Amino acid sequence: MRRKTILALISVLVVAVAAFLLPALGPRAQAQQACTEFRAIGHATLPTTHPLSPDDTWGADVWGTLGGEFLTGYVTGNDGDPHGNGMSGQATNGHYTYTFGPGDSVVVEIGHAAWPFPPGKAGLGYYRGTGKIVQGTGRFQYASGNVDWAGPFVVWSPDGENYYGRFNPEIRGNICGVQ
Repeated sequence: MRRKTILALISVLVVAVAAFLLPALGPRAQAQQACTEFRAIGHATLPTTHPLSPDDTWGADVWGTLGGEFLTGYVTGNDGDPHGNGMSGQATNGHYTYTFGPGDSVVVEIGHAAWPFPPGKAGLGYYRGTGKIVQGTGRFQYASGNVDWAGPFVVWSPDGENYYGRFNPEIRGNICGVQ
């Protein structure tokens, strides 16, 4: 009899704990937010013609798709902290803000960027960069994911101090949590 009473009390305790914890764990136990393929092309200029921040250097008009939806907008930002090894340039800790209409933007933090000659030099090259989404507004408020871009570029300086450039990136990634 005592054993049945203990089993009954344990069963009631388990049901009570489950009834209390399961609603609290519900949102965390849901499936990961849906991710959508993002593909775009751009035409960038150095210096940017529409900086969103005072330290933005490059800027581009962007045309692409998010899943099957057409998007047009622009991106502006910088590569972050450049360094080189005498043969190539690299950068980390930069950011680029993609804006698609009023109030809809996403910020990508640069994980790594590379180009085939030292920072501060002119020339023709091929740029590659990777980043992760760290912030968003509007329909991208809860966005996460990764974005990669690569493409040919040219940088020149008519006076050795002021640099100008053009870059035609192909942009690819997955954006999760878009509303």
